[in-house]
Amino acid sequence: MRPALVLTLALSLPAFPASADCTAEIAALFDGGPLDPFARPNRREITLNRTADGTETPHSDVLWDGVDRSINCMAHGCTMIIGQEAWMGGTSHEGPWTQAPTQMPDDPAEFARITRNDMAANVTEAECPGEIETDAGPRLVYRFRTRTNPNEFDAWFGAFYEVSIIPGDNLVEQIVLSEEVAHWAPEPSSDVKTTTVSYDDSISVVRPEG
Repeated sequence: MRPALVLTLALSLPAFPASADCTAEIAALFDGGPLDPFARPNRREITLNRTADGTETPHSDVLWDGVDRSINCMAHGCTMIIGQEAWMGGTSHEGPWTQAPTQMPDDPAEFARITRNDMAANVTEAECPGEIETDAGPRLVYRFRTRTNPNEFDAWFGAFYEVSIIPGDNLVEQIVLSEEVAHWAPEPSSDVKTTTVSYDDSISVVRPEG
């Protein structure tokens, strides 16, 4: 599926008024559903960033192994996170790795659980257009705004989300973020980030030797 397809569809479709049922349906996606980090299979998430002038650049390439094991490659290099530990590498998911200092939550899994619960509880501007036909077949589309509450580091983030889900598989295929905000940038960003997700049970983030 082309990265901009869902966003293009959003711009061509009428807005759907938010309803309590739609808001509850979206909140449920975070509770054992396709947006629950504790329920999502091992996966690769590739994100592209598009600026207001249309320039598109790679933003991140992340391998997820469960909720607290990941390798995130960005322009400056790659970072492996396992629980409260971190390693820095080169420009590849394979490393090599050098252990690095990091400030991680006391309980990374609980931190992820609180973040998930915040996002579910803070859903607004909910739109549930249902299944939309795309070149790749029917996709369930949800649009909503949400944000986290300040966490133990007084940090928070939010955005307007458009989520595309493969019916039947009940897996997220694409997430488009716009109007991003955060504790360090409270004014909505004009950039748009498109994340395309692929699934692979063989993905494994293993602690480096040595």
